[in-house]
Amino acid sequence: MAGIEKSHAIGIDLGTTYSCVAVWHYDHIEIIVNDQGNRTTPSLVAFSDTESFIGDAAFNQIIRNPANSIFHAKRLIGRRFSDETVQIDLKLWPFKVIEGPGDKPMIVVTHEGKEKQFAAEEVSSMVLGKMLEIAEAFLGSTVKNAVVTVPAYFNDSQRQATKNAGATAGLNVMRIINEPTAAAIAYGLDRKAGWDANMDVSSVHDVVLSGGSSRIPKVQQLLQNVFKGKELCKGINPDEAVAYGAAVQAAVLSGNQNGKLQNFNTLLDITPLSLGVLTGQDSTMRFLVPRNTRIPVVKNKNLTTMYDNQNVVRFAIYEAPAKVPQFNTCFSIDANGILSVSAQDVFTGQKKGITINSERRSC
Repeated sequence: MAGIEKSHAIGIDLGTTYSCVAVWHYDHIEIIVNDQGNRTTPSLVAFSDTESFIGDAAFNQIIRNPANSIFHAKRLIGRRFSDETVQIDLKLWPFKVIEGPGDKPMIVVTHEGKEKQFAAEEVSSMVLGKMLEIAEAFLGSTVKNAVVTVPAYFNDSQRQATKNAGATAGLNVMRIINEPTAAAIAYGLDRKAGWDANMDVSSVHDVVLSGGSSRIPKVQQLLQNVFKGKELCKGINPDEAVAYGAAVQAAVLSGNQNGKLQNFNTLLDITPLSLGVLTGQDSTMRFLVPRNTRIPVVKNKNLTTMYDNQNVVRFAIYEAPAKVPQFNTCFSIDANGILSVSAQDVFTGQKKGITINSERRSC
């Protein structure tokens, strides 16, 4: 029967500043309000001499207890203490962050008269636990499954840490999806009820808004300038769009493909980072998965050893936000038998060349 859920699965936008939770409920998306009647909850955890606070309660005491109020934990999750961004951020925060084992950033607070240390994923798990509590109070039943969103630029370590935070909170994280993808799903479903999602999410040819900053008129004006005056989609609250899309994906993954979701088949997301291996004596980078490749994906490549009878091979795996370098190369030999080689970067247009003869090499 249309509108009756097989089981509840929620979508959670685990935000840097605020988080939001939604659920597919009786053939529509419900943005769930918290115990304060708010549709978003501060991603904030605080500690005092007697208790701990999460969400609005933590926000309400931050002025009198800044050193023990943890916010922006998402900026630390899956990162190393030595990362440049971490070093910049910790100079701005009122709470203390130290280097833990394995270069892991640890947040230091005083709770019940004792100094305690928390990893960023532990703090995020507390926020996720709060969002789970909000959802269960609304639904009146236990919830186990969730789709959690992350920024598109998150690397593998950050995604794994986010998934671990969900597990610690008691959630089965069915999938981690990119925030822009979730927002695209939300606007697509809102504008085109019953749309066929068995396509690359990059089939939503609209400019969608997500996040509080997108309300700023100047930001909207700049966006329209970039997209040559194209009308911006404003049908969904930008604070709620990501959670909305995550809840749609959660409903589909849990088998609730009825009503408006009956044509929603397979979400084709992409990997935001290029992946490759560094091998060989010349430390050559060989990219296997270019960024923006549809996922899931499997890539195979045959590599050879450098020495006879070699039985151990070590190679580094890298991920990079940049586009995979592509070059046009040219080899030429003139009438005098002199070899010239040139290469041009496809993306930047930069060109370098070298002429080789028996007496000299010149670039």
